[in-house]
Amino acid sequence: MTIDSLDSLFSTFSATMDALCSSDMPTRIAVAVSGGADSMAACLLAKEWASARGTSLLALTVDHGLRPESRVEAESVHTLLTSLGVTHKILTWEGEKPRARVQERAREARLALLTKECQNECIQHLILAHHRDDQDETRIMRLARGTTLLGLAGMSAVRENDGVCLLRPLLTTPKSALVAYLEETHVPWIEDPSNHKDIFTRVLVRRALGSGRLLHVVEDARLTSFRHLWEKHLIFLLDRLGGLENGAYAHIDLEAFRLLPDVWQEGLLARLIPMIGAGFYPVRRESIARILNKIASGKGFTGGGCLFRTKGKTLWIMREPSLIKDSSPLIKSQSVTWDRRFSYFGPSEPGTLEKLGESGVRLLKEMGIKINAPREAVEGLPALWQGERLVWTPGFIPHPVLDVGCKSLVTKRWHEVFVPSPLVAPRLHETPNPLAGAP
Repeated sequence: MTIDSLDSLFSTFSATMDALCSSDMPTRIAVAVSGGADSMAACLLAKEWASARGTSLLALTVDHGLRPESRVEAESVHTLLTSLGVTHKILTWEGEKPRARVQERAREARLALLTKECQNECIQHLILAHHRDDQDETRIMRLARGTTLLGLAGMSAVRENDGVCLLRPLLTTPKSALVAYLEETHVPWIEDPSNHKDIFTRVLVRRALGSGRLLHVVEDARLTSFRHLWEKHLIFLLDRLGGLENGAYAHIDLEAFRLLPDVWQEGLLARLIPMIGAGFYPVRRESIARILNKIASGKGFTGGGCLFRTKGKTLWIMREPSLIKDSSPLIKSQSVTWDRRFSYFGPSEPGTLEKLGESGVRLLKEMGIKINAPREAVEGLPALWQGERLVWTPGFIPHPVLDVGCKSLVTKRWHEVFVPSPLVAPRLHETPNPLAGAP
């Protein structure tokens, strides 16, 4: 790799990061570093970018404990990054390890640990090192599972996770460029042997792509732009058919909903359910089909972490109250995520953040507060309790600190749309009203 190539790689990374952070330039940022070539390169690029902008960088490594040598590897990453002037911390995945779906469960645990540490450090942005080869593998695997055009758009360059903004600035950069960058700068990296085991689907796909036995799914700007516009139109649809209430539950005009083409009905539910139901992954298409059939029956039911109720001509989608277990004290200068649907950051407040529940709804009625939603929907709201005293709940009992500090992640996620890589996406033009029909 030449000097010009190094400069080009950094310029591309910097331009992408600047675009992804254009509305909210962070003072602190974290980067996930496994020790592999991808994340080591991402860390060094992030170090240069952060230094030029006066941003503090924290590198985070998860010791997964899946191999005997994992701790030694994590400590070697710590030694190397510290010598390069990067602040670094090791996080440990405790407890029993999975025997099935190992890579998937390990990714989930790793992201949970990284997100929690960012919350503890009051860092709102986390850089992930997914690159163009990862994007190709993701598309091929989704294609094999029968994905739609939306799935073929691949990974979003920006994604919210429990109040932390995940950034993927390398989605247009091939792995070979990252390896060449480390070789040129004489920075070593660790090879994870699991990346070469044929028992993992992603490894098989990677080998097939590398050998030319599979066609690369080229990133098409029209495809990523289609998904961006599709999600914008879903936001428009919900505004026309109903809305989100108190950042926690949705109501939809059933008569208007039934007039929509199937693809828009499916799209609206597929986007709403994981957000309201505190899910992490999208709902599969066959599950959406079953939910639509149950909606047509007019009976109440549960699915995807949600409770569905029909009242008159209105469909209500709410969090299933029995699944809410979180109970969180509010501690100063520490971000708290409650039920993956609300986050709090602000001064310490006496009391505990729990669900409103049946007793809370009863107290609201005793206070003479009118409730224009199903009881179960309101029961699933967060509430600040001081013993048996109800101090706050959104939309019903105001509080000067909680109204500002407690934010709905459901509302935030709903209004965030798929973000193509800034260097790939063309100008996103508005398209016709989706109520006129499916694309």
